[in-house]
Amino acid sequence: MNVLLTSAGRRTKLVEYFKKEHRGNGKVITTDCNIMAPALYASDKGYVVPPINDGGYPAKIMEICAKENIAAVLSLIDPELLLLAANRKSFEDMGVKVIVSDYSAVDICYDKIKMHDFIDHQEFDSIKIYDGLAGFLDAYEYGDATFPVFVKERFGSASAGAAKINSMDSLKAAFSDNNGLLVQELIEGRELGIDIYVDLISREVISIFIKEKINMRSGETDKAVSIINPAIAGLVADFVAKLDLAGPLDMDIVEKGGRYYIIDINCRFGGRYPLAYECGENYPLYIANNVQGRENIVRIGQYQEGVKMMKHDDVIIIRPEKTV
Repeated sequence: MNVLLTSAGRRTKLVEYFKKEHRGNGKVITTDCNIMAPALYASDKGYVVPPINDGGYPAKIMEICAKENIAAVLSLIDPELLLLAANRKSFEDMGVKVIVSDYSAVDICYDKIKMHDFIDHQEFDSIKIYDGLAGFLDAYEYGDATFPVFVKERFGSASAGAAKINSMDSLKAAFSDNNGLLVQELIEGRELGIDIYVDLISREVISIFIKEKINMRSGETDKAVSIINPAIAGLVADFVAKLDLAGPLDMDIVEKGGRYYIIDINCRFGGRYPLAYECGENYPLYIANNVQGRENIVRIGQYQEGVKMMKHDDVIIIRPEKTV
């Protein structure tokens, strides 16, 4: 079974895990629009492709799928998820399984305003959010909003535009540089990251892996530790079922005062997934099982607590004679 990881970028560790699970049973192919994306050289074969906003991009990915006899395709970045979901039928007519949730669910997850509205409607704990500077100014004038706040892009990925803001002058300056921001109430508590796998056949949540973020760097979790918390696991399973998600997912929650505030959920592998894999939560294997028609069994909370993850630097050296 050959699998294609698109927009693979720097995700060399994830490529390594897929290769390990496919050894002797297929190849792991990667694509990226940047010839210096490290994952291109960590896979069995890498392809440089146009940017995802290029009109010919879907056809190029389908061409690679046909050439490499791909059984399953998944993207590692948020902006491409809607594109894959929208073209699901074209891929599946070729015999290629698209590993992503349905279009409507992906649309909610990618749009932070829609996600906030969904969380509110389903009566989960939510944080206040303001669409643009004007919305925040109105709330601030009436005493319903205070500093500090957090700003980020409504459709951003990889913490695009994200920053803590402590004053009105700084907030206005942020919007002068980027008018596509939204303002979010800042809740400072214990930051949790959750890896989730929803079986593509049974649509059951079969894995919920919870970690506490110990340190962040450039918007990514740099250090983390595994924890087990049945209350969080129950909340996550309930939320995922209501939104009807599928496949690998990545969720952020802030815990404060015994309440769990859902911040984001991404319909893809999260950047901190390696800790889950090293603790036995084998999502590449779960995907392979599903693509080959086998349901995975539920195994929530069956991992070791207190396992620590620390990211560190590594390099890939490519000689002139080796190109993708």
